[in-house]
Amino acid sequence: MSLERRKTGLRLGAIGIGLLLAAGLGGQSAAADLKVGFDLSLTGGTDDYGKGARMGAELALKEYNERGGYKGKKVEAVIYDDETKPAKGVENVTRLITRDKVFAIVGPVNSGVALAIIDIAQKNQVPLMDTIATAEQIIQRYQDAPKNYIYRVSLNDGIQTSFMISCTTRRAGARAAAIRHCAF
Repeated sequence: MSLERRKTGLRLGAIGIGLLLAAGLGGQSAAADLKVGFDLSLTGGTDDYGKGARMGAELALKEYNERGGYKGKKVEAVIYDDETKPAKGVENVTRLITRDKVFAIVGPVNSGVALAIIDIAQKNQVPLMDTIATAEQIIQRYQDAPKNYIYRVSLNDGIQTSFMISCTTRRAGARAAAIRHCAF
């Protein structure tokens, strides 16, 4: 795993934990066990990001719990590997909500998996914090819903692409840029 991917995963995992703790613990499900779910690619094509996010999440929860947790209660992480497969992500998120009774979910790191699981989180009114997946449709799907439970902290593909083109053409003094698309 590259150092940059590890740093990115650590940062975004910690941000995601903090935001979900703030958003998710205010609801009724917080009165039960304090479990936050994670659906991450720990194997497969985007496993570098998933492994970094896992390390960041574990570190953030460790520090949070050492400082007293939420009103004296420790928050437990329930982590599953989606293998970078949408069907596995659906299975994991369903299990996190129905069996593990998590108050919120962090992940996934892959856009294909994210697009497959957001309907489940939204339907069950469980906050889902997308920390790495970048497809624009992830947050657009429910942006007009009366209550939206899907959040993101990373920049979407459109913003990243516009920035890269602008920066590249400015530095090179070019009037145009070519883009090669590569999907996992």
